[in-house]
Amino acid sequence: MPDQEGMLEVVVGKRDIQAFYGSVAPVYDGATVQYEARAKALALEAMARQPGEAYLEVAVGTGISIVEQVKRTGAAGIVGIDLTPGMVALTRQRLDEAGGAAVPLLLADARYLPFQGAAFDCLFNSYMLDLIPGDDISKIVGEFGRVLRPGGHIVLANLTEGEGEDAAFMEDWKTRYLENPIQLGACRPVLAASFLRAAGFAGVQRTYCGGTGSWPTEVVTATAPGNHVHRPAHRDLMEILVCSLCKGGLARSVAREEGGRVLDGSLHCASCNETYPIANGIPNLLPPDMRA
Repeated sequence: MPDQEGMLEVVVGKRDIQAFYGSVAPVYDGATVQYEARAKALALEAMARQPGEAYLEVAVGTGISIVEQVKRTGAAGIVGIDLTPGMVALTRQRLDEAGGAAVPLLLADARYLPFQGAAFDCLFNSYMLDLIPGDDISKIVGEFGRVLRPGGHIVLANLTEGEGEDAAFMEDWKTRYLENPIQLGACRPVLAASFLRAAGFAGVQRTYCGGTGSWPTEVVTATAPGNHVHRPAHRDLMEILVCSLCKGGLARSVAREEGGRVLDGSLHCASCNETYPIANGIPNLLPPDMRA
């Protein structure tokens, strides 16, 4: 793991984080949107996705960013995942209302992305790494690099150390985090650039976004190693979907389907004999220990 002297340790387990964000999903936007808006807008501008590029958003939350991406560049080629069923349900509703009904959403863990290597041209992730232990950040960034095509573009937005007038604010945040991390959504500041460099990403750049009305946030951009060659985006999710655990191929069984969308069924990996449920149109590719 890159040297992260001073980065606070995560003391809340991933199942507790999953449960917390499930419980606050209906009210989450009211508590966070205004403080994340400027940084997310900056991050979306930095992404500069072209229509039709294969695009993955990891940790869709309540769906604000992925819906905005659909409005800007169209739904074709976009996929979203999240760890929390409540967040995925809200995002599904928002996408359906915004013309993004064709965008697949999955329950999945960023540590075990259920996609073939080199499946995406670009990857977007916001306000997630600040929940993740350092060793797991390294693993997740490695997964980001695996699923991106050579030369693919990544944009991260993370709670970070305060600069200038924000320094005192973040010092107080860290004090309160040590007292009761869950009151702050289990988020603490991180510096992601070194993790990207250690994973072999090129052209790593960091922009600070803070000031009045905005949480101290870094927007970090980089490209996966190699020269990018554009390929048509997948037309069917099954073209790129693999087992979260062993990366083996998956066979789909359909129990109920409507309008071309599989509503209920399962995905089975013959390589490791793991079966993943599909319920209410959402494939659950979470590892067994993270499923309800």
